[in-house]
Amino acid sequence: TEIYTLSLHDALPILSCCLGEFDWGDISMVTLPDRFRRSALGKDDLVNLLATYTALYPNLDWSRYCPSQIVRKYDRVELGGESFGSKLSSRSLRSARIRASWLAADGSTNPSALSPRPGLVHNFFKHEMKIGDSCKTHVFAAVVWYKEHPKKDHFGNPVEVWREKEFELGGSCSFVPVQRIAGTFAAATQCISNIDSLIVCPVSPKIYI
Repeated sequence: TEIYTLSLHDALPILSCCLGEFDWGDISMVTLPDRFRRSALGKDDLVNLLATYTALYPNLDWSRYCPSQIVRKYDRVELGGESFGSKLSSRSLRSARIRASWLAADGSTNPSALSPRPGLVHNFFKHEMKIGDSCKTHVFAAVVWYKEHPKKDHFGNPVEVWREKEFELGGSCSFVPVQRIAGTFAAATQCISNIDSLIVCPVSPKIYI
């Protein structure tokens, strides 16, 4: 078995051009563990989830839809053979650090975003939603996103600097379809410009052939 590394960032422009036709309910590349916890989303989370679906399927009239409250929560997932963890699993805290293309520069939701941003996964959840005449299953990561640092490019590409203890406000950007995860990152902490800072270095995913 040969192992190759591939930067998904190189493929993101191609993927983003196809987002309008992308089948977000296709989770054939997603592997979920057998263990899960059944949970009910609160009112705010339901509002945010509906906003997420609106971003994913902008051509539908979402005033006619009401998402189910019931989800299955997981502590980790595998995506294309790559394992991602969450804060639900203390053993997977390092792999809970993800980079995903889901936010605009101002922190709002942008499914066509090209630049991955670092975030921390609280949990993953599977949700079923009737869209049109069919019921589709989606898998989301519940994420908090680090805020941008004024010295983001302090060390030069590909290393970035983000605020360690400051996060973007929630909202629909809190729920990202796992297909938009670009990979994980290695991190170190340092005080830069009198700000507690997180130094982020992307970890290239591995593709097994």
